[in-house]
Amino acid sequence: MTITIGALTVADADRCAELEAVLFPGDDPWPTAAFVRELGATHNHYVAARAGADGGDTLIGYGGISRLGRTPPFEYEVHTIGVDPAYQRRGVGRRLLDELLNFAADAVVHLEVRTDNLRAQELYKRHAFTQVGIRRGYYQPSGADALVMRRSLRDKDNSVRNAHSTRRNGPSLQREAPCKVRFTIVADGKRALSAGRMGGKKCSLLTSPRRNLGEGEDSSHSFKNSDAL
Repeated sequence: MTITIGALTVADADRCAELEAVLFPGDDPWPTAAFVRELGATHNHYVAARAGADGGDTLIGYGGISRLGRTPPFEYEVHTIGVDPAYQRRGVGRRLLDELLNFAADAVVHLEVRTDNLRAQELYKRHAFTQVGIRRGYYQPSGADALVMRRSLRDKDNSVRNAHSTRRNGPSLQREAPCKVRFTIVADGKRALSAGRMGGKKCSLLTSPRRNLGEGEDSSHSFKNSDAL
């Protein structure tokens, strides 16, 4: 079976909503209309993972990132990453994240991840994200806290230097890069729209609820992450 990464389209919105309900049942999963709205925004970039013997025809994962601001230099925010539980722990979440970060190039990138989603946090650290804060009760209605993480060019350079140092001097000298996070806007317990983008991003590595993957994977604006990328 071949897994390919390509563009997410409006025709995928229903399937995305189905996966959301499975991945993020306790954290306000996005409905079909939310995906249609996000895909229609010109400042957003969404990608899809598809599986099939002939090159991929079944949607098994999705991810999205948004450009922040109207004038350069731009920063970006990961909105969500989700992977079908049947395909988690196969590197799909990592490939989706790679595509989103490639789109952002060397710009600063933000995201949020549940404090109990250690697998997703490790994935982000490997991609040079560092923790910059925490948002109490960020994910609703579950009330789970979120780590706020950020990746900047400086963080990326430090990550590379630390990796080189470890190869030269051994793991005992390796230093863990700081972690950073993403965010969502909530009004009266519900996600709201702000500055033209949906305010309820998620991060999950995909085995759990919240957008970036599953709960060990990744998801975000309430950024969601599932458990198994």
